[in-house]
Amino acid sequence: MSTSNTKIVYNYDNEDDILYLSIGEPEPSITNELEEGIFIRRNKKTKKITGLTILDYKYRKNHKIKINVPKEFDLDKIKI
Repeated sequence: MSTSNTKIVYNYDNEDDILYLSIGEPEPSITNELEEGIFIRRNKKTKKITGLTILDYKYRKNHKIKINVPKEFDLDKIKI
C-alpha cells in the first residue's frame, strides 16, 4: 500500500506516552497487537492499514528501543 498521496496524521498523548498515527480519514477498523505495546488498525472489510498506536513512545525513543512498524509509517518524521 502506498501512502505517498495519503496524509498520515499523528497525535501524541504526553500524559500517558502514547503515539497515535492514522492514515487518511478515520474509518471503521479492527485492532491487533503487532508486538508488545504496538497496535495496528486495519479496515474491517479491506484489511488495509488505517493506523497505528505505540505505547511508551518517548520511553522507547529515549532508551533507543527499536520500534518495529510497517513501512507505511516513517517515525523519523514525527516531531514531538
